[in-house]
Amino acid sequence: PQIIVVFLNDREDFYDELKRFLYSECTCPSQFVQRKSLRNFKTSRTIAGYINVQISLKIGGVPWKV
Repeated sequence: PQIIVVFLNDREDFYDELKRFLYSECTCPSQFVQRKSLRNFKTSRTIAGYINVQISLKIGGVPWKV
């Protein structure tokens, strides 16, 4: 895969282990998203936009173009 996106609850230990595994074993870029950051409808679109930019950067895209 080009990138792996993981949605997390509040499990810090799981995040550390999975991030280490993806970085060392799979060498695949990853993006982790906390579910609580997407719960608020008013801010979820803005946060989703930022996540989209981060994913684009990790797979070689350009964040902003003029």
